[in-house]
Amino acid sequence: MNRVTNFGSLIWNHKKKTIFGAAVLAYGVHFAQKTNREAKIRAFYARQAKRYGQQTVSPTQRLSRITVLVNRAAKGGKAVNIFDKNALPLLHLAGFDVNVIKVKDKEEMESVARVLDRKDADCLYVVGGDGTVCRVLTGIFERENGNSDNKLPLCIFPGGRHNKSLKNILPGVFDDEKDIRQYCESAMAIIENSYQSVSPMKCEIISDENPAETKTFYLLSSVDAGWLEHCDQKQPKLWYWGALKSKIVYLWEFAKRYPEKINLSVTYQDFCDGCNKCRKKPEITNNGSFSWLRRLAGVTKSTNKGPDFSKIENPICGLTHEIKVDAANLTVACAQAKNGSKLHFQSIGKDMGRLDAIREGWTSSSTEQNKRDESNDSAGFQASKIWMRFLYLPEFIQKLAISGEWNEIESPTTRTICLEKVDSKIDIFLPKRLDDSAQLGPSTE
Repeated sequence: MNRVTNFGSLIWNHKKKTIFGAAVLAYGVHFAQKTNREAKIRAFYARQAKRYGQQTVSPTQRLSRITVLVNRAAKGGKAVNIFDKNALPLLHLAGFDVNVIKVKDKEEMESVARVLDRKDADCLYVVGGDGTVCRVLTGIFERENGNSDNKLPLCIFPGGRHNKSLKNILPGVFDDEKDIRQYCESAMAIIENSYQSVSPMKCEIISDENPAETKTFYLLSSVDAGWLEHCDQKQPKLWYWGALKSKIVYLWEFAKRYPEKINLSVTYQDFCDGCNKCRKKPEITNNGSFSWLRRLAGVTKSTNKGPDFSKIENPICGLTHEIKVDAANLTVACAQAKNGSKLHFQSIGKDMGRLDAIREGWTSSSTEQNKRDESNDSAGFQASKIWMRFLYLPEFIQKLAISGEWNEIESPTTRTICLEKVDSKIDIFLPKRLDDSAQLGPSTE
C-alpha cells in the first residue's frame, strides 16, 4: 500500500515530467503500431508481386523494361525514400528490368521524357507530383505533336503534395496520403497490367508582343490563379506550425492584405465530346497482313482507327460565348470524358472580403483542395476550349499555377491563356481500388 501511495506522490510532485513521459510513451506506442501495420501491408503486396515473379518464361523472352523517372525534389525530397521503400521492391520481386533515372530539375525531366520511346522501355514510371507529371506529359505530347497513338505508357507514383492528376482520374483512391497502400498499388498496377486511357488538357501562354515566346504545357490536374491558390502555395513554408499551417496561412495572409478581385475576359466554346463537325472521319490503316485468299484477290486487311463520329450531330459544337469574370480565385481543371478530356472552369469569391476569404480557405483546407467549387459563391461551366485574358491582376499575385507550379506572369494584360481539351489519349497504369485485405495481416493460405 505504501508503494502505491509513494508512486502517486511521485507523480503529483513531478507533474510536468509525468505529462511529458506519458506523451512520449503514447507517441511511441502509436509509432510502433503504425510501423507494424505498414510492415504487414508491404508484406502482403510483396507476396502478390512474388507470384508474378515466380512464373516461368521462355529463355528467349525479353523481360518487361520499366524506366523510372524520379524527381529528387518532390515532396521536399521525401518522395524518393517513399518510392524506394514501398514500390521499387515490388517491381524487382515481379521480375521487371528496372532502370532508375534521378533528374535534378524540371527541364531535365521534360528533356528525358521527350527522347524516351518504346525502343527504350515498355513503361515510364514517374515519381513526383503534379508539376512532374506535367513536364513528362509535355515532353511526350510535344514530341508526338499530340496525335500519335504510339506513346510510351505511363505510371504515376503519388509523390506530390496534392496529386490532383491522380485524384481527377480516380477520386477516392489517392485521397489519404498517410495510407501506404496507394504507393504499393501504384506499382501493382504495372504488375497486374491495369491501365486506363486518359487525355490531358493543353495550356498555352501567348504573348501579344512576341507570339514566338508561347509556352506550352500538357497536364492532367488544373490551372489556378488567385488568393486561395497563393495561400496554398505558401503552406509548405509554414511547416513549423505542423497541422495548423493550413489554418494559420489564411489567417495571416488576409490579416495583412485585402483580397482584391481579379478581373478577366473569358471566351469559351461549349463542350462537345465528339461529332461530325469537330472530329475527322476515322482513318483506315493497312496492317500489311495478307491471307492466301487476299493475296489471290489483291485485297489487304484494313482496320478503322478510332470511333466513327460521322453520324453524330451536336448543334452547340463550336458555339462561343464571351463573359467578364470578377473573382478572388479561379480554377480550370482537367476532367475525363468518354472520347477525350474536358475543361471545368470555376471562379469563386466575387463578393469576398477578409473574413469570407479566411472562412473559405479554412473550409477548403479541411476538405480537399480540389473541392472549392462547392462554395455558394462560385460560378462555372464546362468547355472544349477557353481563352482567358486578365484585365486586372493584383500585383502581389501576378502568378499562374500550372499543375501546382507557380509561373510568373510579366505584363499579364498583354498575354492570353489558351486552354484546350485534347482528344488524343495516353495509357496510364492505375489501380482500380485500394485492396482492403492488405490491412488484415498475413494470409492464411
